[in-house]
Amino acid sequence: MPIERVDVAIVGGSFSGLSAALLLGNSLRNVIVIDDNQPRNLKSAHAFNLLGNEQTKPLTFLKRARKEVQQLETAQVISGNIKSISGINNRCFTLQLQNGPRIESRKIILATGVVDELPAIKGIETFWPDNIFHCPYCIGYAVKNEPLAVYSTEEEAYVLALIIHKWTSDFILFTDGHEVLSDPQLEHLKDLGIRVYSQKISQFTGVRGKFIVAHLSDQQQIKRRGIFMHLKFKQRAPNLIADLGCSYNEENLLHVNEFFKTSVDGVYAIGDMALKVQKITTAIASGSVAAFAVDHELTDEMVVFA
Repeated sequence: MPIERVDVAIVGGSFSGLSAALLLGNSLRNVIVIDDNQPRNLKSAHAFNLLGNEQTKPLTFLKRARKEVQQLETAQVISGNIKSISGINNRCFTLQLQNGPRIESRKIILATGVVDELPAIKGIETFWPDNIFHCPYCIGYAVKNEPLAVYSTEEEAYVLALIIHKWTSDFILFTDGHEVLSDPQLEHLKDLGIRVYSQKISQFTGVRGKFIVAHLSDQQQIKRRGIFMHLKFKQRAPNLIADLGCSYNEENLLHVNEFFKTSVDGVYAIGDMALKVQKITTAIASGSVAAFAVDHELTDEMVVFA
């Protein structure tokens, strides 16, 4: 297979990766984006809080963004999966595609994202993400005044309930068999009109996109328009992170500085894999910031000192 040589290789072509590619392409850097076409919000019908694109379908936005990048003469976007990445003295990285050429790049930007992990409850997959919601700031307004719930088995349940209840007066909290609230917290939620169900949930049924029913261990069936869950997640490409030797922080995100540079010279990480606030807007911003830093780093390597 032929070897392709570029200034920057971006692994992942969703919001953050394409944002980085756009700035680098506009800077006339030779940049390639390798994408497996599996964005985190693949199943989402709408994007929210995206200025000028409110309620645009995420895939529609990405299609338009990809086209904008591909119109730049020094930028390209290809579909594929990276098998491995190796580095040579931090001056050149080699990326091996599973079914394609090797790519040699001076800098790497990882934009591989994370994978949400749903609780192990029967039927839950059917309702994700049409009735099981992750981000209240995304869809909260769209379902305001509907019967809603929050699901949490952690101490954060109390704060999540306080955040989300403002969108509706018909609001409840499921703790799924876990006692995570103090007596003062329970009393406060009661004063706010928030009912707490601590029973185990055996399964979810309902009509996808319309309503979801939580079946409790005491035979109660609670019908809601939607249930918010603060989901745990895992990195989508831990093998590539291990190849490069990038370090993690305590939240299982990649450890980066203010310019999204990782612990490995020449390697940057952007988007949800490195962001605590995981939104489309913050992903786009992280890509732009990292690309700015990469361009300056490439320029610094050209400097001749007197």
